[in-house]
Amino acid sequence: MHISKYLILLSISLLSACTFETSKIPPETETSDKNSPSTVTPDNNSQFVENLVENYLEKTQVKTTVNLTLPEAQKVQNQFVVEISKSLGPVVGYKAGLTNQKAQESFNVSQPLRGVFLEKMLLENGSVISAKLGSRPIGEGDLIMRVGSAEINNAKTPRETLKYLDAVIPFIELGDLVYSEDIKIDAPALLAINVGARTGILGQPWTQQCPHFCLTLCFEVN
Repeated sequence: MHISKYLILLSISLLSACTFETSKIPPETETSDKNSPSTVTPDNNSQFVENLVENYLEKTQVKTTVNLTLPEAQKVQNQFVVEISKSLGPVVGYKAGLTNQKAQESFNVSQPLRGVFLEKMLLENGSVISAKLGSRPIGEGDLIMRVGSAEINNAKTPRETLKYLDAVIPFIELGDLVYSEDIKIDAPALLAINVGARTGILGQPWTQQCPHFCLTLCFEVN
């Protein structure tokens, strides 16, 4: 069975993450989505995926309401990932959103949502990126668990998977909620946009006992 380089186990509650200022993005960066459906349903999701890909790559907000079930939203995510992978590379890891009970209750789900990270989404330590990294960016400090052996696919219990992890990597996730602020984001809407995956910066791997970890975010205004 194929195994990705990274197994991403992130404790993400997108509602509680630090939200960056996006109101000062110049108006010329915004594009019209007049051809987008006002509400995406199973009958018109192909057009939605096409527009979602365009908005995502151009870093402009999506103004379409999502009216899908979780299985339908997963199909949208699959199509979305196929399209953006043409620009961002293959899948190298996975991420989990809504991992705590309070977040799940807020979104009316009973389990986390899964998204994927593509190769060009993960940046090396020391990388400098623009504050305009997305249309509705958020940031959070997290950890990545790196998979060291394909034998993890044969693990029978969550505890058994631990012996197949070879490193813990500090990670600053810089996500993107994508939708405009007036669109209500429910669980299917979040799942459809790949659980908000945009980019992030990898720290130095810890292969022994984890040292003291301090996360500092610095913002340069204008």
